[in-house]
Amino acid sequence: MDCGNNILKNDLLEVKYEFCRTIWGNLWKHDVETGQNPDVRSNRSVEINPSSQNCNLGVHTAEINSNCVEKVCKGVTVPPASQRYVRLVINNCNSLEDGQLIMLGKYQESPNYLLARAITKIEDNKCLALVMNLKDEPLHLNKNMLLAKVEPVLSTSAEEFVYNVTENKDKKSFNWEQNHDLSHLDAVEKAKLLKLLEKYDSIFAQNIEELGECDLVQHQIHLTDNIPTRQRPYRVPYALKPEMRRQINILLEAGIIQPSNSPYAAPVLLVRKPDGSYRLVADLRKLNEKTIPDNFPLPNLTEMVDMLSWAKFFTSMDLTSGFHQMKMHTDHAFLTGIATEFGVFEFKRLPFGLRNASASFQRLMSIVLAGLSHLQIGCYIADIIIASKSVEDHLSKLEIVFKRLIDANLRVKPSKCSFLQKKVTYLGHTVSEGQVFPDTKNLDSIRKAVPPKNRKQVRSFLGLTGFYRRFIPNYSKTALPLTNLTKENVPFNWSIIEQTAFETLKNALTLKPCLKLPDFSKPFTLCTDASKFALGAVLVQDDESGFQHPVAFASRKLSKSEISYSVVEKETLGVVFGVTQFKSYLYGRKFTVYSDQQCLSRVKSFKDPTSRISRWLLTLQEYAFDIIHKPGRLNLMADYLSRATYKKESEP
Repeated sequence: MDCGNNILKNDLLEVKYEFCRTIWGNLWKHDVETGQNPDVRSNRSVEINPSSQNCNLGVHTAEINSNCVEKVCKGVTVPPASQRYVRLVINNCNSLEDGQLIMLGKYQESPNYLLARAITKIEDNKCLALVMNLKDEPLHLNKNMLLAKVEPVLSTSAEEFVYNVTENKDKKSFNWEQNHDLSHLDAVEKAKLLKLLEKYDSIFAQNIEELGECDLVQHQIHLTDNIPTRQRPYRVPYALKPEMRRQINILLEAGIIQPSNSPYAAPVLLVRKPDGSYRLVADLRKLNEKTIPDNFPLPNLTEMVDMLSWAKFFTSMDLTSGFHQMKMHTDHAFLTGIATEFGVFEFKRLPFGLRNASASFQRLMSIVLAGLSHLQIGCYIADIIIASKSVEDHLSKLEIVFKRLIDANLRVKPSKCSFLQKKVTYLGHTVSEGQVFPDTKNLDSIRKAVPPKNRKQVRSFLGLTGFYRRFIPNYSKTALPLTNLTKENVPFNWSIIEQTAFETLKNALTLKPCLKLPDFSKPFTLCTDASKFALGAVLVQDDESGFQHPVAFASRKLSKSEISYSVVEKETLGVVFGVTQFKSYLYGRKFTVYSDQQCLSRVKSFKDPTSRISRWLLTLQEYAFDIIHKPGRLNLMADYLSRATYKKESEP
């Protein structure tokens, strides 16, 4: 605590963001009144971790009367090296009344025990005091023993101090100009935005140690039966045991988990993230199987996208580890027990991978942002979107959202924020200047496909485009040069004529009427396939006649290690790839997966906990879907994407 040019080091009780009544210790008060801290007396100002936020608090002085003493009400024995509350009766102090605040102090120094200096309240002429036994043998406190002095606190005056309050100094502010492109704003607009972000710096958290806890809605788990699900801990490679311990400690220190005696125990494992670090994942599939679904409605995404189409400025924000900011209901937390070789723990906050987690979190955010939809402010689970026609209006809406997040004690991830943009990609759409387009990255797999190199690849491409021939004008005429190449008696020569036909058909797949903007009121179908060297996935939806239109495409090559995977592993990886690529469409919704591997229909019940497939299933456990077998000859789009070759990023 900085007081003028002096620094006072005192332990302070951490409270919630809202201001509350505070009692300053007598030592601090004495320093101020005796002039030992003259800057405080002259400036009438105290800074607690200096910032720009100010508030006025009444500071009360008091008259101290030390004539009152307290005696032990009933004989008590305090065990060695222990502490115990002792009831005291007030003696020789007629001026005190029930309900009055008093401060306790030692009656006399003793090497045998310590009396906690504390503020307490009188009840029936008695109060409680905390006594610590410093000896290695029992401490006997006899009845009527004089133990404490009483200092009644009588408020006689109040003076206004100005306090500057901020968050912990250890928190590093995010450098917006260095980490975000704000070049599209002029100097005045940028200054206003940066000032607003600085004012509400407390709502941004870069890691889970900085998360808040929101209890507006507490997650509950309702089961089909009360038979505990308990599994043995998964074996952890010796080299990863220190990392497992570190991850558990991080979650403990962040208040996300706590030690538990729960009869429920799910195994955990470490999953490597793209940056090479690890995260702890709980395998909650057994618990999820017996969890009753929560059918809280998710927002209509079509309406949310339509809401954006008229705006000129957009902001998108993503909460930092959003689920870990929502409190688990105290009576239900034990159901989330996890088993590790370091002990059993349970989640105090909502864990990832839990059935109904998205529904609960959407319910929470619906309360946090209630009544703001008319301001073009929306939220899909943990993704917040704001739209406006002017900068001033947008900044005003931003402040409204910031205040709501502060009130709910929620934190936003700064690296996943995009402020005052003129173009935004949200839920698979790109919106700019009143127009809505499919997200271009969802079309890259088709646009970057290179020409076929043999008859088999030509047949695969024509199989895909032929499926949509009714939506491609003059399809037969356009495809004729390619059709001729499939004939065995025709030499395979690729010329400008074949290239033109290939590009024309390829582009037709990425435009209306072949391509369809998603309708979030209808179910999605995910078609996946894996070849020897690549993965392919296509997200489709049925039109009114039942014909499937593509919504988005995705594909990638297999790595050297992935090429050696078994067929089942490759096909499972293809499902994981498709689901994660199209998360913005599929998360929180029931959908269907088409795969040409019949065994994948049983993939959810695979029991080998050490296999790659089981680790991938932890990713899929957050989604609700059915897998249906569909032969490759009927799964044309995904089949083609998994077998085509693509331009490298550096190629034009």
